[in-house]
Amino acid sequence: MPQVCVLGPMRVRDQIMSDVKFDGLRRLVLGLGCERGAPVHEVLALAEWALREAGAGAEALAAIASIDSRKSEPAVLAVAAHLSVPAVFLPPRGWRRRRRG
Repeated sequence: MPQVCVLGPMRVRDQIMSDVKFDGLRRLVLGLGCERGAPVHEVLALAEWALREAGAGAEALAAIASIDSRKSEPAVLAVAAHLSVPAVFLPPRGWRRRRRG
């Protein structure tokens, strides 16, 4: 198993570690949040910005994670599809809201 760092509450980390397949290159999970009905291009730009800020490329991404109320959110699903990774959905308890600024 490659070294993986998942930041967040223990229950979130445990669920991500059990739900996501990590391999030698794909070691990152991008936590992604958005308002309902957010434009796909805006959420994709946010995801690409976050990867750049982390100094990582899409090839290092193992999954997208979001809260379970976003399971059918078109923008979250489109970003996961665009980056060719699964989307993992978790209960909102324990996540902190953080805005890009």
